[in-house]
Amino acid sequence: MLRHIVMWNFKEGLSPEEKIEAGKKLKTMLEDLVNTIPELDKMVFFTDVVKASDREAILDSSFKDEEALKAYMVHPEHQKVVEYAKTVLQDRLVMDFFE
Repeated sequence: MLRHIVMWNFKEGLSPEEKIEAGKKLKTMLEDLVNTIPELDKMVFFTDVVKASDREAILDSSFKDEEALKAYMVHPEHQKVVEYAKTVLQDRLVMDFFE
C-alpha cells in the first residue's frame, strides 16, 4: 500500500472563521473523492491539529501502488479540488511511502 500524506497552512490573511469554512469545504470535497476515483482506497482530511504543529491541515490517503496515485493526481475531480485548494492553502509539503 502506498500512503500519500500532504500538509499545508492556510493562506495568510484568512480569518479564523474563513479557515474553518475552507477546512470544512475541503474535507467534504476531498473525502468525497473516495466515491468518485476508483484508484483511491482511503482519504481523511484534518484541520483540527494541535497548535504546536507546523502545518494547519493534513491529508492522509492510500493507494494500491504508484500507478494508482498517478491516476488520482490527474483525475478531473481531483483537479477541481486542487484549483479550490490553491485559493485557500499554501506551504504544501508531501511525503509518499510504502507501508
